[in-house]
Amino acid sequence: MLSAASRQGRLQNMQGDPQLRYMNQACCDGDIDRVNEMIESDRQWPISDLNWFLYQAAEGGHVAVCRRLLEKGAEINAAPRNAAVGKSTAVFELFMEYGWNVNDAWMGFVVLP
Repeated sequence: MLSAASRQGRLQNMQGDPQLRYMNQACCDGDIDRVNEMIESDRQWPISDLNWFLYQAAEGGHVAVCRRLLEKGAEINAAPRNAAVGKSTAVFELFMEYGWNVNDAWMGFVVLP
């Protein structure tokens, strides 16, 4: 999971960008239709934004949104820790489909001990 300072910084960056806020909310809500709408728009989403959205969707256990973000290029990175918070087995299974190893450590910790 992201630190409180990192999360706060990301949220502050969203204040001036309505599309970023809209996409973030769609990922938090698991609204795949809104996520698809934003991904298919003309906006080029940087990997850092896609990763953030993946963290949000993973924490909520939103498999379809996670899959779409991974298809678009999001990196799994810290997302399994967020999935652990949401206790979503289906999200873990999706991450394994995309090459995540349950024994991989992230920042010195194994997500599923």
